[in-house]
Amino acid sequence: MSTIRTLIEKANAEEQRRMIEDSRFIEEQKIRKALGPRKWEELKKEIKQDCEYVAESSPAKMSFESVNANEGELRNLRNGSLLSLSYNGDVPCIFYEGIRASGEITFRVECDGSLTFMAYGIPRGTEEVVTVLMRQV
Repeated sequence: MSTIRTLIEKANAEEQRRMIEDSRFIEEQKIRKALGPRKWEELKKEIKQDCEYVAESSPAKMSFESVNANEGELRNLRNGSLLSLSYNGDVPCIFYEGIRASGEITFRVECDGSLTFMAYGIPRGTEEVVTVLMRQV
């Protein structure tokens, strides 16, 4: 009888752990979906500013244009290479595709409820993500 009781207790503990995990994932997904668009806008603004800074400070010429609310294009004007970016609010994440590379930038929910970009599995600030993307064109 004690063996059966032990099995039942383990099964109950496992189910409780799974429910907590599912609940946490759902909460984090809600935060990602709520704050993701703002992080996307922040990233687009930073890319545009950095392109202008690069143009003023070096012979390299880059531009960033929004195609629509969820898409943008980062272009190296010297060699013509292009990196297409698209924000997917369902996932939510940012997909990028170019000649050199393609991938995704996801979001991680921090303890304080804020979002951090995740690129190549590493938490990164906005400036770091811009650098990662600019290296691709």
